[in-house]
Amino acid sequence: MVKISIVIPVHNAERYLSDCLESVVAQTLEHFEICAVDDGSTDRSRAILEHWARRDPRIRYDCLPQRSGAAAARNRGIDMASGDYIAFLDADDLWHPDKLKRQLAHMRDTDSGFSCTAYERMDEAGKYRGMRRVPPHVDYNTLFLNNTIGTSTVMVRRDLLGPTRFPRLERRQDFALWLRLLKPGGVCTGFDEPLTRYRRHALSLSANRLRAALSTWRVYRTLPEISLRRALWSYGNYLFRTTRKHVLQAG
Repeated sequence: MVKISIVIPVHNAERYLSDCLESVVAQTLEHFEICAVDDGSTDRSRAILEHWARRDPRIRYDCLPQRSGAAAARNRGIDMASGDYIAFLDADDLWHPDKLKRQLAHMRDTDSGFSCTAYERMDEAGKYRGMRRVPPHVDYNTLFLNNTIGTSTVMVRRDLLGPTRFPRLERRQDFALWLRLLKPGGVCTGFDEPLTRYRRHALSLSANRLRAALSTWRVYRTLPEISLRRALWSYGNYLFRTTRKHVLQAG
């Protein structure tokens, strides 16, 4: 029987962590394991993980000795995983009860080793703030120009992931990993059903946008196959699109 390993990095997530874990335990596909990694939390996150691990034997967790970042936490979770597929979920996001079942069926139907789904946006209080759709196929060039892959929607076959891990970047490590997986000519199949709820935090949105912009540039420059000229052109395109989106959202 196919088993799915769910990697959850946790850092000071006591406000949302139980709801996140509840959304996984409620999955209609039951053959899974949770590999949660506490990344130096200073709140009650570790106690919450301990409580849930006692409650459900499918939940395992580890603790990093100090704050090391989401990439290190996710990589530790991958190393803990024993499943045929690996899914990623952030500790403040939620899944639809049929997420694993429907996404796995979609991957089998399309013979896909790497997939993502559409997702709903919500604010800190859980109020609906719109939906992000996904195209049926995302290749390297498409993703390079526009990252449409939400981390908490991703499921990847373990043998496709292999030894590849999240790079140790402060932000946008997920974007960098997806590019690495797609570089050999691979394709991420999109399942355009909103099976994930992504929580967007209002605090310091403008600062987050600036950090995201700087991090995108760093990702471009870590790719040895990308020339400086192409990186500059793509970064200009990224800045134009994001600025236009924020202007339209502001009305």
